[in-house]
Amino acid sequence: MAAPRLSRELTTAIGHSDPRTTKAICGHLFPIRQPDRREDGRVPRAWRSRSQAQVALKLEQKDPKTSVTFVHLACSGASIIDHNRPHSGAGGGLLDPYVGINPGAVLPAQVDEAKRLIGNRVPDAILLSAGVNDLDFGEVVKSCARLDVYVNPKQETDCFGKPYTDTTGTTHQTLLAFLQERFKLLPDLYTRLGDELATIAPPDRVFITNYPDTLHNDNGELCARLNLTAPAGLTVTDQAPVAITRVAVILSLVTKVLLPLNTAIDNGYKQWNVVKLTGTDFRDHGYCAGNRWIVTRNESFQNQGNDNGTLHPNKAGHDAIAVVVYPVVEAQLYPGGKARPPQ
Repeated sequence: MAAPRLSRELTTAIGHSDPRTTKAICGHLFPIRQPDRREDGRVPRAWRSRSQAQVALKLEQKDPKTSVTFVHLACSGASIIDHNRPHSGAGGGLLDPYVGINPGAVLPAQVDEAKRLIGNRVPDAILLSAGVNDLDFGEVVKSCARLDVYVNPKQETDCFGKPYTDTTGTTHQTLLAFLQERFKLLPDLYTRLGDELATIAPPDRVFITNYPDTLHNDNGELCARLNLTAPAGLTVTDQAPVAITRVAVILSLVTKVLLPLNTAIDNGYKQWNVVKLTGTDFRDHGYCAGNRWIVTRNESFQNQGNDNGTLHPNKAGHDAIAVVVYPVVEAQLYPGGKARPPQ
């Protein structure tokens, strides 16, 4: 007689995700072995390729006596808080309500929804990705591309030295000044988030990934150009970003955004497990690589009808992330190769 399956592990994904993660998928609890089934009959297939879902599935496949329940809460575009004060739903996601990257009915804060969905159970693992959207990273890249069209290549001042209007409509003296302001907020944001998550699970069950280097080519060399063209037939606004052709700007995106962000994550909430993606092969599969693991702006329009997927991992990218994240989570859940007793 076959041994019964023991429902043991509860894995929760919080933060931001692939833009194709719709609100039909965000905020639901899935038995990982039946990922195509929902109580209301809808079939959310796309999320299975996400690195977080792959990690949950690998955990279940490791032990035939263990079933994994995967609570998928991560939504594309989500930031830790709503920077559009007072809370408008236009920002937020983790600690504040959020309308989603494709606006509609307001979603509850992910941490609040996690508490509602899991009740008194304690997650064995919380997979977290957060921080980049609190820096308006997507809009920063597009802003630099728009300015690059009009800036004299010999002019010393690039987009980081130009005025920047953030997603709240506030204009800052320079883009660099805006980023510095937001970076000052990150330590407190990670502390607030960590304190809230600690009411759900011990901090050592939180696994936060940092951000991979996505701006290098097949040889690991910095991209000489970021092509941000879009398919023909779109509005002038959609077509506006053309390319970032100044290597100094691309380098600044690494040194003034990516590296400080990863440092902030490293110095984030005490006892969180930081899973480093900066040492992965992403450096040879960036935006300008032939075999890239990153979605281009043109591909984003083709995939989903907008540019919200630009610079997100593609299927190969999610596969690569899962390969790095899974062993870290496995070692924590199975210390010494033995399953840790559930709480």
